[in-house]
Amino acid sequence: MKIKIKDLQPNPFRDIENYPINKEKVESLARSINQTGFWNNILARKSNGKIQIAYGHHRLVVLQRDCAPDFIVDIPVKDLDDATMIRIMANENMEQWELNPAIITETVKVTREFLFEHQEIVRELDPSPFGQKRVLDKSSSIGVRVITRFLGENWKMDWVSDALLRLKMIEEKNLDKEAIDSMPSPRAAKDFVEAVKMSSASKQTQRKVAKKIVKSRTKEHTEEGSITGKYRMEAEMHEEEHGDEEKAREEKRKLDEKERRQQFEHHLSTLADKARSLLHSLVNLLEFRDVLLSDHYQKSREAQDFVYWIAESFSVFRLLMGQDKQGKQIPENIEATIKMCTEAEERADEKERSRKATESLKLLLAPKNKKEVK
Repeated sequence: MKIKIKDLQPNPFRDIENYPINKEKVESLARSINQTGFWNNILARKSNGKIQIAYGHHRLVVLQRDCAPDFIVDIPVKDLDDATMIRIMANENMEQWELNPAIITETVKVTREFLFEHQEIVRELDPSPFGQKRVLDKSSSIGVRVITRFLGENWKMDWVSDALLRLKMIEEKNLDKEAIDSMPSPRAAKDFVEAVKMSSASKQTQRKVAKKIVKSRTKEHTEEGSITGKYRMEAEMHEEEHGDEEKAREEKRKLDEKERRQQFEHHLSTLADKARSLLHSLVNLLEFRDVLLSDHYQKSREAQDFVYWIAESFSVFRLLMGQDKQGKQIPENIEATIKMCTEAEERADEKERSRKATESLKLLLAPKNKKEVK
């Protein structure tokens, strides 16, 4: 259908102020159009006598900027309902141009409002008995799963969940919209929200720190580095709010220490689970020790490697818990390690096995015999 540029209107669900045009993309498309001419990569519909485009907003900006208002383009016009217009908007150029938090938030907001007005679609998306009986009112909320299903498989539940949290905090006036929309990635936005929750930073502070974060991305590979992670962002907010550099440095140190402890506890828990699983596997395997020590398996490479690496693991454990890097005994470490194991033994369900484990640990951490081959 041939249409004048001045008669083309944007997608009615796309708020240009909150769903910004990417200037870099506009310039890239302008260069492409100048070199190869305009391609009809704009899709539109006719609604109430108006021609509304579903996608191709960046191309439209180029045409409006570089061509006369009466310039005619030939584009496809199809019968598209409101739901399709929203889905197309949500997925426009998704593979070529990475989503930013501002676009994600605005898309989720528009979708939530649309679904609230079209409860029959919500029931189609949620076939559970609860979903079928559910009647939405002003105190209701549209769930993450429903919104994600509506937007399609290109959308991740984490994006929707994080966007809903941002919207909630913005509505409650705890999060500055300008600051959060400026975040360079969904990950940075998630960390920024967590930092605001931990610090209760004012909106003015949020805007200042957001500018620092964006500016710091240019220093990502320098010694100074970029501002990333919720604890670092919280420290920046704390420093901005309180202005006491010494106190801010100490607070940052504590936050870094706290984050390190949390990471260690995660690794500790994961390794403990794996160690318990390995122990059970080893106990079961040792029921076949006569097979392992038979003539056949004594010459087996796999069996030899297994025995070697188990022995090597004991040596590594002793080094970690009872010796320094030079192999010197650390009595206080040995004493503390045995104490931890003994206390765990008292709590254990299988007392006999735990007792043997403690005794083995004592032997393992005991000073080396002079005859022991290093």
